[in-house]
Amino acid sequence: MNKITFLTTCLLTTVLGGCASAPKMAPLLQTPAMPPDQVDMIDVDLAFSLDTDIYENVVQNISRDILVGSSIVINVPSVLFEEKSEQSAGDRAGDQDFKTKDFFNLAEQQIEKELIRKGFRVLSRSKFEAKLRSLRDEARCNPNEYRCLYSKVSPEIQPILEELKNKYDRGEISSLQYSSEIKTFRDQMQISSAGKTRTEGEKELTDISEVIRAAESGPVKADFILQINLFDTEKRLKVTKDLRHEKDIRDFVRGHPEIENEFENGNSKIGCAVVGAELNAKLIYVETGEIAWIGEHQLNEFSSGVQNLSVEMGSRRYVSNRADIVEFVSQQNSPLGRQYRYGKNITVPDIEYRSSLVKPTISSGRCESTWNFSIDMRSDLARQVAKELIATINVKQRTPDNPPNYD
Repeated sequence: MNKITFLTTCLLTTVLGGCASAPKMAPLLQTPAMPPDQVDMIDVDLAFSLDTDIYENVVQNISRDILVGSSIVINVPSVLFEEKSEQSAGDRAGDQDFKTKDFFNLAEQQIEKELIRKGFRVLSRSKFEAKLRSLRDEARCNPNEYRCLYSKVSPEIQPILEELKNKYDRGEISSLQYSSEIKTFRDQMQISSAGKTRTEGEKELTDISEVIRAAESGPVKADFILQINLFDTEKRLKVTKDLRHEKDIRDFVRGHPEIENEFENGNSKIGCAVVGAELNAKLIYVETGEIAWIGEHQLNEFSSGVQNLSVEMGSRRYVSNRADIVEFVSQQNSPLGRQYRYGKNITVPDIEYRSSLVKPTISSGRCESTWNFSIDMRSDLARQVAKELIATINVKQRTPDNPPNYD
């Protein structure tokens, strides 16, 4: 039946215009094998050195010898305990690791260790605090007495107090009125610091004049006072590293010239938020009050060696016309494409290659956009900055004519 239907169809087609044969089609094209990407990488340890020499920020008085065995006491301004403590309490409420007093005790120990290494005899601050309290007690008078009160009120108030005394002496006011006025002065007027006491827990050795007073008198004396002007281990710094200054990276880019433009266009620098530490101090000779040495020093977690940083980058060589080849083969293998190229010599386009930059990334270490104020980081920075700065003090050896004084 089917054969009869087919012949009938052919006869009708022949009568009407002829029986057409099936179109001729070229064989299917094969997509060529695409080679995998070839990646060449480099990993470089970055060095972060200081831009300045530490000795540029240090001066020592050559006319004042600092001898091995000299006694020394450390003086810490109250601002390092009080204002910093209030700031830390607001920034990190409830974080016991950042209690300023406790942390600075650790930092101060690093200074003491370095002073001992240099040959100083470091004296306990508590000894001088006790001595200073005794000196204050000895100098303190009874504010109920006119002469004591007169010596302690502010200078601009003294004429008023003097006139009150004259009125009483002339009999213009009664004893009761005079006593009442004196009490008012005693309770309300500002008393000078010579007679003030500090509340329990406050540091005694905060004013340098008081420290010198305590260090030069009594059985326990100090040859030098190390005045700490600033010891900040929470500095917020931004460190930028230009990778073009690294020889290994420059050589790598020269060996892969196709990535040079991409590398130069915003990919050659990295920036990190790092924690810094700064120490500023001076050494005071107690006997004369002269400054024997003064210095300042700054470090950060990279320049101090507390943390290291490595970066990796590379070049990726890949088939750049992969999509074009796949599209060409797909079109040529379509019905119309196969009919069109029947009897023709059609070849697949050649594979083309291109190289691109594998952008620099941190391979080891920490480079973040925010600061990490860990207690370990700050302690390491405090130790390193103290070590390097105190090391700049030139301490001379004793001679037989100048033996150490251990009084």
